[in-house]
Amino acid sequence: ERGNVSLGYQGDFAFYNTNTNNNWKNNQGLLDVNYLAPGGLILGINDMYANSEDPLGNAEQYEYGRITKRWTNDLKTKLGYNLTSNFRTILYYNNSKQKYNDITDYSQDYTESEYGVGLESRFFPKTWGFIRYHYGERKYDTLGPTQPTDIYNSDYKWNRVSAGLTWDPGAKLSGELNVGYQMLKYNNEYTETAARRENKDTWTAATSINYVATASTDLAINLTRAVRNSGSDNNEQFTDTGIGFNFKQKLLTKLSLTGGVTYSRNEYNTLTPAGDLRKDDNYSANVGLKYDIQDWIGVGVGYNYSRKNSNEESNEYVNNQFMASLRIVY
Repeated sequence: ERGNVSLGYQGDFAFYNTNTNNNWKNNQGLLDVNYLAPGGLILGINDMYANSEDPLGNAEQYEYGRITKRWTNDLKTKLGYNLTSNFRTILYYNNSKQKYNDITDYSQDYTESEYGVGLESRFFPKTWGFIRYHYGERKYDTLGPTQPTDIYNSDYKWNRVSAGLTWDPGAKLSGELNVGYQMLKYNNEYTETAARRENKDTWTAATSINYVATASTDLAINLTRAVRNSGSDNNEQFTDTGIGFNFKQKLLTKLSLTGGVTYSRNEYNTLTPAGDLRKDDNYSANVGLKYDIQDWIGVGVGYNYSRKNSNEESNEYVNNQFMASLRIVY
């Protein structure tokens, strides 16, 4: 009832029968701490570190198809207090850092800091409504061979107001319904080539809700929307809007069926060679079977499908992945 502490590691490794130069590996570590003191103090720390080199790029979709060695660290913290049994206030501090190994990828190196404050009120026994305000800034760290000064880079600041619902542990619903509005402003209006950057005001979303429909059925929905910058040395940006549905259905005592579909739309402010604004449609679907041999060990098989359609054809791809898995819990 006081909270929890979690430590985790995940490793992803790819080995090719031919073209072994395409082999890659990703390593990721996680720390998550949540604590609720009897006197009303609320403490939360979530830190995720990843050392990656996969060819799938980052959230900004940088260099799809090329192995890029990089590391990221995302820290999210909160400190709050239960003023009454039905009302609490929380302060937030988040910090993200991304660093690429190769100097030619300098445009992706940045440090991001965000500060926030929130007020939450209980509507139902395990349901809280909230409103939050965040202020943040991203600073690009490295000056590259073609960018000898930082007066042209894509540093920016933002203000965001969001509202929604969140739930206490143990409720049939978990996660967070979060929608808001963000105002983004660049520090430098022009790039080194005199291309103009456009400030962006738009709605945002960071919603992830899980629902325990029955003792054997779990459902989940995700809704996201964010503005993403392509790098420090240009004026390219895009809005990334996505929605996804997932389920887990227990078929027998030890056998479960899982699946899901997602769709996202990337709307760019730059033109294709044909003169149209670039637009990408991203689709993915997955299905799998999992069998629990014992409580601590299980096996599974699955299939993942992903596809990008774009009006700039060089960015299109289709990926089919079949897998077998082994799960061990200690």
